[in-house]
Amino acid sequence: MKSISMRLALAASLAIFGLAPAVHAQQDFSSDVGQTEGTIPDRERDQGELERFEDWNVYCEDFEEDGETIRACEMLQRVTVEETGEIIMEVVVGYMPDRGMPMALFSVPLGIRLQPGLELQVDDNEPVRIGVDICGADGCMASMLFDDDMLQQFRQGAAGTVTIRDARNQTFDLPISMMGFTAALDRIME
Repeated sequence: MKSISMRLALAASLAIFGLAPAVHAQQDFSSDVGQTEGTIPDRERDQGELERFEDWNVYCEDFEEDGETIRACEMLQRVTVEETGEIIMEVVVGYMPDRGMPMALFSVPLGIRLQPGLELQVDDNEPVRIGVDICGADGCMASMLFDDDMLQQFRQGAAGTVTIRDARNQTFDLPISMMGFTAALDRIME
């Protein structure tokens, strides 16, 4: 049985192996970098629909479950190295009605310090820590179930930053644009 949480987990799979200091949010799936080592592999999108909401992309796909057609949607933003186009973070947001709130998955490279996890800050709000759930050969994944406060920050904010630390405790700030977040979220919650 295919569930939206399973789709989100699969969507957040990575094949990332390094960091670089200059990064930006990639805004268009049609310009995804090629399949090279060190980038997130492109997911199959031949049966679904893709819509763009400023800096967020929404991907919806229909699937059969218990003889009924169900539409599953997720929203996604990628962060890339400006010079190379290498994807170093992917943020996937999905909505699971049984949880009552959206959930975000952050896919980041291997080699990060696990104990501090990720630090997420939206605009000038207080940063929050997000623990790393799992790391595999393709990278590490951290998840966050939105609460009312964080959801309001994302809806009203302009920009966010995810801070990660490497083995030498150096910090790397990865930007997230909030432009289009509300419209994209409304679309996946339909």
